[in-house]
Amino acid sequence: MSIRAVASVLGPPAVLGLLFLALAGGYLTWLEVGDRIFPNVTVGPIPAGGLTGEGLRLSLMGWLDSGQGEDGRPESADIVFRDADTGAAWVVSGVSLGLRVDVEATLDRALAEGRSGSAAARLVGLLLTSARGARVPAAVAVDPGASTAFLSAVAGSVDRPPVNVSLDSRTGAVLPGRPGRRLDVAATVELVPAAVEGRAPGERATVELVIVELPARGSVDRLAALDRELLAAFSTAYDPQDEGRSWNIALASAALDGSVIEPGLALSFNDVVGERSSAAGYRTALEIVDSEMVIGTGGGVCQVATTIFNAALLAGIDVTCRHCHSRPVPYVAPGRDATVAYPGLDLVVKNPGERPVVLTVRAAGGRLEAAFWGRREPRVEVALFTEEAARLPAGWTVELREELDPGAYRVVREPGDGREVLLWRSVARDGRVERRELLFTSRYAPLPGLVVMGPPAAPSGSGPDGAPGAPAERRRGRGR
Repeated sequence: MSIRAVASVLGPPAVLGLLFLALAGGYLTWLEVGDRIFPNVTVGPIPAGGLTGEGLRLSLMGWLDSGQGEDGRPESADIVFRDADTGAAWVVSGVSLGLRVDVEATLDRALAEGRSGSAAARLVGLLLTSARGARVPAAVAVDPGASTAFLSAVAGSVDRPPVNVSLDSRTGAVLPGRPGRRLDVAATVELVPAAVEGRAPGERATVELVIVELPARGSVDRLAALDRELLAAFSTAYDPQDEGRSWNIALASAALDGSVIEPGLALSFNDVVGERSSAAGYRTALEIVDSEMVIGTGGGVCQVATTIFNAALLAGIDVTCRHCHSRPVPYVAPGRDATVAYPGLDLVVKNPGERPVVLTVRAAGGRLEAAFWGRREPRVEVALFTEEAARLPAGWTVELREELDPGAYRVVREPGDGREVLLWRSVARDGRVERRELLFTSRYAPLPGLVVMGPPAAPSGSGPDGAPGAPAERRRGRGR
């Protein structure tokens, strides 16, 4: 059938409409086959309509290299992080967060503009985009390390541990709880690109901090019904200026504070505190691993376990699971420490009595205190003391370093003797010792000194304080 015949049946307007759709469909096919961007699309300052993906990539790279249009670039933006609950705000530059244009993601956005759904839907998208135009913001990428570091510093002002229902450390009166709060750093970082992309050139981007509420535990009525006489308390000191360690101590303490241990039942440190991970809010700080001080997530939590361990023994609470560190710690005497590591190394305390006991743990101002409360047995005094049973001498480890001068050496670490320590408990009534019991034996392995030495020199000398220095005595490797 000829066009004239079709026109006589459908009418000229319908024929023109069909021709237009046919031409538009052919144009759509040409654009899609050629991997071209729809007409009238602008990407940042670049008119991108009709460009291929590779053509837009070259244009974007040229714009970024030219230094023009700085107001529209993410690195030139100031970002305001705002705490909606308190009104506090922190301003940081895009450069400090490592913001940049993500070229590949921007290409994907531009090519996807107007293209979705069926062929008919894409044809409609082509027509609308051609008529109205579309502005595609350049995709923004964030340096995860820089942004996490900045927001981790902000967290120091935002985070607050929960306060469980607990007891007053002086009177034993019941204290109500209060929820805590924690900045979700990862979730907040994810909001940055959209905020920067949505701002007008030259304006600041605002990001609301993502705050996670940390619920308080416990019941006022439950604690009010229990005996609340002080059985024993023990405290240790920490450096409040060490923010990461102080926060970890406070967070673990808050989880344990106000715990009730029923008669015959036990409390597991790891079950209550949980995994010490960044997702759980713990921060990095120094900790002991294989006799070495290293940076790890949750450093400082062992001091909480140690403080509870000592309070439990003084209160007559059974300790059914305890591990010592691989080396002595500075906040208690050797033999009186307890290390924990989730999930393998735990501290477990058990209530041997016939009445519930309450554990309180508080950390503030550089002082960490653990206490047990319940029905006190009158005229009974408990004391702990340690005895060094053996000293384990430490030697030297020598490493050959070719980069040092011949005959030169350097002491990296002095040796530390190991030791075996016994922990005893004495129980006295009316001033007379009723029993003296050995509780735990702690063994701290010796830590060899470490010397690094250059190539042999003639004549051979000796290292420091008996460290091997002759070539025949040198060996590669490292001892523990």
